[in-house]
Amino acid sequence: MDKEDIIKQLAELRDKNRSDSSKLREIFDDVEAAMAAGVKRTAILETLNSSGFTLTLRGFDQMMYRFRQKNKNPAIKVAPKTVTENKAPATSPTKGAPGVFIHNSNANPEDLF
Repeated sequence: MDKEDIIKQLAELRDKNRSDSSKLREIFDDVEAAMAAGVKRTAILETLNSSGFTLTLRGFDQMMYRFRQKNKNPAIKVAPKTVTENKAPATSPTKGAPGVFIHNSNANPEDLF
């Protein structure tokens, strides 16, 4: 046997035994580009399955979701919110201002009505 034939057969075995996930990860950017261009997921799935994949639509969607989560750019992440102290307003509300409730525990019940 020729060395090139053996290498070719080994490559075929390697590709045959690869998981759908690893094969899809390899072409992830191309699939994303097709989706961004408006190609329907079902059309992409039919193409993949005719090329040797054995995916359901749900499995395809789950793999794409996981790959997207792993590919998020950490530099784009939003900084976490910080807890701020509850500060009093710069000006105190005046009595009778619309939408403002001022609690006074020492209030005379006669003034409430």
